[in-house]
Amino acid sequence: MKLLIWFTLLAFCMIGYSAPYKIGISFEDTTVARWKQERDVLINKIKNEGGQPYFMCADTWPDIQVKQALALVDSIKVDILIIVAADGLKMSKVADYAHSKNVKIIAYDRMLVNCHLDAYISFDNIRIGELIAESALEEIKQGNIIILHGPVKDNNSLLLKMGISQVLLKMGIKKETILFEKHLSEWSESEAFSTLFTYAVDHPNTKINAIICANDQMAAGVISALEMDGRSNVTVVGQDAELEACRRIKNGIQKATIYKPVNIMASLAGTLAMDMAASKLNSYSKTTKSLIENGKMAVPAYLLYEAPIIVNKSNIETYKN
Repeated sequence: MKLLIWFTLLAFCMIGYSAPYKIGISFEDTTVARWKQERDVLINKIKNEGGQPYFMCADTWPDIQVKQALALVDSIKVDILIIVAADGLKMSKVADYAHSKNVKIIAYDRMLVNCHLDAYISFDNIRIGELIAESALEEIKQGNIIILHGPVKDNNSLLLKMGISQVLLKMGIKKETILFEKHLSEWSESEAFSTLFTYAVDHPNTKINAIICANDQMAAGVISALEMDGRSNVTVVGQDAELEACRRIKNGIQKATIYKPVNIMASLAGTLAMDMAASKLNSYSKTTKSLIENGKMAVPAYLLYEAPIIVNKSNIETYKN
């Protein structure tokens, strides 16, 4: 009789037990401060909502990220895979493979093109590009400009470029005043340094009035190159409102950056992942839901409408951390 009761209780527990959803998180990098913050928020949000997060970071190596993501799908057998892609084309193939294994995919902050996606969450990156350009042109109405874009393998860099170009056109910036414009191979401080320093050395008599950088890491490299070349009074702008960038702004070294409430996005992504795993999508506050074509399908997109903000010396105390 006791044995029968024990088996009955065991069967009841097995029926009632629900294993936590497995949420895979594949990040390109965490050396940049914003990605560390978002990693922690994302992991904690998933845990707090009863899920089991599995985090992997590729340290900027695309092939390593592919292997890690495949391990999350095949070995850990995650229910959801959140991707911040190092190489959008390579990770698009991973997304299609994961989809064939019934794993749902969230592209986090970087759209994956020509593949199946279940969701995309980000900000309006064209608008952010506009703000980057506007922050540079607030002071420099005319003069010589250099523009450093992010890598073409990241769709965000193309959207930022669109926004920057729209503002330059609107402001009547002449093509001949754009000294140099280039997509770097990475969102890299060192590559920005070498690119700008080489240009400065090769053009010692060319006045540079402003340098528009696609992020604060690039801005840091550019500023180091300007200092080494002995140049001053150059307006340098970026985005991400990194702590060091805010310090440079406070000290008058960098002109401006763009603040985005990335912790809100990371928290929302955690909730979205858990809801997708449970097949119960909701409407989410602080977002506009729409459909965005990625070349293969219309992707459900959750764009945060809390507006990014230009941060400069006038409001730096509000945003430095």
